[in-house]
Amino acid sequence: MTSSGSMSPLTLGSRSSSFTGERKPLDQLTIAEVQSLLSSCNLNKFKEAFLENEVDGETLHECISAEELKDLGITLMPKCRTFLNKIEDFKSNGGVPVKDIAPFNEEKASHTSPRRMNAIRVSGVTGELAQHINGVFKPTSSIEGGCTVFKNTCRSVYLEYNSLRRHWQIKSVKCRGTSQAWLYVVSDELVPHAAMASACAMVWTGVGEDFETQMMVKFEPVYLPVMIVGCSGGMAGQVNGTYDPTEEMCGDWVRYKKRSNPGHWLEFCTDKQQWQIKPTQSKGTTTAWAFLAAALPICSPDKVQDSMWHCHSEGGFQPQPDIVTIEEPHAVTIHGAQVNNVKGHVNGTYLPTEEVCDGYIRYKHSTKSSWLEFNRSRRAWHVKPAASKGTSNAWAYGTGYTGPEAPHTTAATWHSTSQNNTFEAEANLSILPIARPVMVALGYDLRLGQAKIGNKLGGTYDAVDTCGGWYRYKKRDSGSPEVWLEYCMAKGQWQLKPAAYKDSARAWAYVACDAARSPIEVSSGSSGACWRVYDPEEREFTSCWSALLDYAD
Repeated sequence: MTSSGSMSPLTLGSRSSSFTGERKPLDQLTIAEVQSLLSSCNLNKFKEAFLENEVDGETLHECISAEELKDLGITLMPKCRTFLNKIEDFKSNGGVPVKDIAPFNEEKASHTSPRRMNAIRVSGVTGELAQHINGVFKPTSSIEGGCTVFKNTCRSVYLEYNSLRRHWQIKSVKCRGTSQAWLYVVSDELVPHAAMASACAMVWTGVGEDFETQMMVKFEPVYLPVMIVGCSGGMAGQVNGTYDPTEEMCGDWVRYKKRSNPGHWLEFCTDKQQWQIKPTQSKGTTTAWAFLAAALPICSPDKVQDSMWHCHSEGGFQPQPDIVTIEEPHAVTIHGAQVNNVKGHVNGTYLPTEEVCDGYIRYKHSTKSSWLEFNRSRRAWHVKPAASKGTSNAWAYGTGYTGPEAPHTTAATWHSTSQNNTFEAEANLSILPIARPVMVALGYDLRLGQAKIGNKLGGTYDAVDTCGGWYRYKKRDSGSPEVWLEYCMAKGQWQLKPAAYKDSARAWAYVACDAARSPIEVSSGSSGACWRVYDPEEREFTSCWSALLDYAD
């Protein structure tokens, strides 16, 4: 424990215990094996340069300085020094572990993309590190060691895979991409909860290089309700609906129960490698009304890709390509439509329905006969009257989507029809999830000067209006001065500021964000985004790694 009360991550174990198994002398590596080694060392971005320079093991063996590595193509000096240390490690330990130069399995790694991954709940860690490690880790868009990186939803702590050591590791943001960690699990599994099935966690004791085995640590997928809609024919009543996770398990996966009919179940059948919908009497068997093939069962049914539901009919099981399986959707709100001809039809709250269009559900306006639906051919979300459902006609459309996805997940470009039947750009139109209160806490690592401002910023913020394509939030009971949280498009930042700074680039604290999206998502995102807080004594902004933003409800 450090004097400040925070735990400092430690490099894992000794070299002799880190590398085991067969080795190959460094100077005997082929060009292809050097390419694999770069993948294992998380240096994929430099593979092309090494390939152009025909770098083989003999070339690496002769490198004695970081400058020489830089000449070979590793353009970032910190990366040069890190890789040089690894080269010296290989020289002094008899060569490169064969597992680190095996061809990288791109097909297997593709199953670990964030869109296929569930959030992971880590629990059971005891001792002083429990407060840093236990919690929910959400998948991010970052990849480390060929696997998705996860971030704790409440703090800047990461769960990532170190392919060089074959460890799943939990660590602070400052130690990402290194061998330093608070906890590790030895495994070749590319998903963290599968790693815990055959291994136990090693947790740093806080003393020297000592790690202790903690048998009660668990990595478990976080299960959320899923909606299955779009089934037609005789099985529609059995299949369509919302399914809630239960406490029952079927193999390694949770069973889901249909919300509207407790006699209908969704479970994973290990024998068939399928998600299956079935009646109560068929639980635990291979008998089902419908199935979704999932050859690599590392994800919940809403994250299965490249597969199609098949439903039972008189002639056996028939494919139903229109069935959509998604995490239970929530209402969305459209703000800022200004074209007079249609703004009354476009702005407002839209509720999810069980209707499907081009791979996603339709939404219906809460008070008007306006619909929001996805158009696959144009890769756009359309707002339209009921009479235009399923066509290309629309009052407004938003582009920028890569495929069927929730309408608020992309910073789309919107246009609306004017009175002369042409489309005009809607610069201020945005589509957002339903507003929720936000809790802000700026933590223990503030300096004395920063704390004077940080204490004013902490609290609960309510959405009041919109700014920069997202909600603008006002702190509850903030007194004088009022404190606001808003997105500044000019700076590309979420900013905390007094009322006098509203709609300007000035702020008391900020975090970089390249597009308008939830401040919770930014603070819990993949980039290690760090809030910076103004210190009036030093007259500068400095990092606050312990800042926490979360929903207050």
